Amino acid sequence: MRHKNDYCCYDQELTRIFVEGTKAQLNKGWVAGQCDDIALSDLKNISFRKCLSSESPIEDKCFPVDKWNELNSALKKQITKGYDASSIVDSAINSMPIGNDPWGARVGD
Repeated sequence: MRHKNDYCCYDQELTRIFVEGTKAQLNKGWVAGQCDDIALSDLKNISFRKCLSSESPIEDKCFPVDKWNELNSALKKQITKGYDASSIVDSAINSMPIGNDPWGARVGD
């Protein structure tokens, strides 16, 4: 009897962590062959806020604690020692357009 395993491969560690945390928030499982089922429109439904211990990524729209910690660790490996990795996440969030207008106002404007 043969067993078949399917794997999703990503070009960067950060991409893998981002996808895993995002899928957890969107309640998207891992179906064979569906490594690219996160649409650009899904990004408006995710948050990079770290879940509190009592929160659920799906219900509370927060990044799972294990993935948040893994993301921060991976970011710290790639940046200069002593740099606050949370500012990169904040910059990414604030650079995303809000609403339906892709060229619209930024968060905090």
